[in-house]
Amino acid sequence: MADALAQARLRAETIRFKGDVPLRGGPIVEATAETREKHYQNAIEISPELTPALWTRLRAVCERLNLPMPLIAAFIYSSPQVQAECLMTSSEYCTVRFSSALLDLLSEEEFEFVIGHEIAHFLLSHHAVLSGKLNAEIFVQQRSQEISADRLGLIACRSLETALRALMKTVSGLTEKHLRFDVAAFISQLRKIDNSSIDWSGSTHPSIVIRAKALLWLSLTEFLDKSPPSLSAEQRSTLDARVERDLQRFVDGAIKKQIEDAKRDVFLWMMTYEVLQTGAFSRHLQDKMRNIFGGETVDKLVVFIGGLSRSELDAVIYEKLVAARVFLEGLMPQQFNQEIENIRSRVATEIG
Repeated sequence: MADALAQARLRAETIRFKGDVPLRGGPIVEATAETREKHYQNAIEISPELTPALWTRLRAVCERLNLPMPLIAAFIYSSPQVQAECLMTSSEYCTVRFSSALLDLLSEEEFEFVIGHEIAHFLLSHHAVLSGKLNAEIFVQQRSQEISADRLGLIACRSLETALRALMKTVSGLTEKHLRFDVAAFISQLRKIDNSSIDWSGSTHPSIVIRAKALLWLSLTEFLDKSPPSLSAEQRSTLDARVERDLQRFVDGAIKKQIEDAKRDVFLWMMTYEVLQTGAFSRHLQDKMRNIFGGETVDKLVVFIGGLSRSELDAVIYEKLVAARVFLEGLMPQQFNQEIENIRSRVATEIG
């Protein structure tokens, strides 16, 4: 089964979204080996004896994703919340669980999309998400993971309409009784989004509307017509570029700008500090910094420095640098050390 799992993961990698790049460093969130045992005690396993129709759907999804069924344990638990989750118990096995409210809401075909989406997190090793407080870095990364998982969800259910119906139902909690499946009207909600007002700390999932549009872009490649479903390098590049533009415009633009501004502040204060260690803030260095940071920023910096005595100058600039570093680390703790090295290298190059 190890070889089959490796092959399934290789196939999944061929449609991974470009922005879905694993973070490195720090502790990893992973369910304990007791997780599956607890579900056997407190939930219903999806099996041919207890839930034959759901088991048939699970088997079909595993076949479409080329994944051996024994590697997956699936459970239904009682909850009024519409939820689905993939829990890793090791790199070779996983547990997926679905709330009873989710099953009551979706058709069996729509359930296939959700199964595929959750199993995708296992195949693409999305369990290796760094623990700790949610930060901008994890926010952007995990939202990209959802785009990748939806792609495998579409392979699992083999129908764009089914996938979109599943998304619209789960976001609204509505059945066909109250919900009309007008995809164009649903996607048009994007025009009402104010990117500047988005609170990135609220959710790691991208807007359901963004996810629906990403699936529409994917459907235009007609990749489901191939056996097995696949994307050429050119198709994948074009598709990812379209999705990235949507994420940038409607979801991630504000937080990515915050990260870039924070990097720029560290660069500014680190370069200023190193320049002052040379003994003089020469006209040549000022002009070089103007080319990098802009004339207005450097003019304000010159005035700021001019208001400090020589005895307090180093300490004050160093405090500014430390504050900028702390803020950047809060936004991107996993990549912070590497980013500082990049900035330090650039400062050394600019100062010469």
